[in-house]
Amino acid sequence: RYKDRYVIHVSEESLDRFDAADREIWRDLMTWLHGENAVRFLLGKFEPFLKRRFKEALHDVNFRPYTQLLRDFTNYSLTPHTDAVWKVAVFIFYLAPNADHIHLGTSLYVPNDPTFRCEGGPHHPRERFTKVVTMAYKPNTMLGFFKTSSSFHGVEAVTAMNVQRDL
Repeated sequence: RYKDRYVIHVSEESLDRFDAADREIWRDLMTWLHGENAVRFLLGKFEPFLKRRFKEALHDVNFRPYTQLLRDFTNYSLTPHTDAVWKVAVFIFYLAPNADHIHLGTSLYVPNDPTFRCEGGPHHPRERFTKVVTMAYKPNTMLGFFKTSSSFHGVEAVTAMNVQRDL
């Protein structure tokens, strides 16, 4: 979908694309991330928001993890958006090899029009937003947020040559 982004959807089928020597560790990670304990723990961080969004139907909702490995290259960027309508929460694990490119983290935005909301889907022009913060892209770092109609985030352009951003 993006020429400067490489994506692997982590599933049992996609694990066949990994070298045999690496496959088992990725299978173990996927099993853990998709396990009930991890899902319950991560979603538990947003319990008040889950109750507000799903109300009495919360106990009937079947949450499914959707995991991707992402590698962004020079020229990659994402304008502000709130993610797909079907998402509930987003957790981004930075797989940075070091802290040399902390500016490559995910940015959070507020719309210049405080009443503007987006249920999800389209990406919006940067000039309609103010960047609040760019999270530091460094090892052992994770960003998590609850998906709402005002959870605008994106990626500032990766301009340095021969740089990759792994998530």
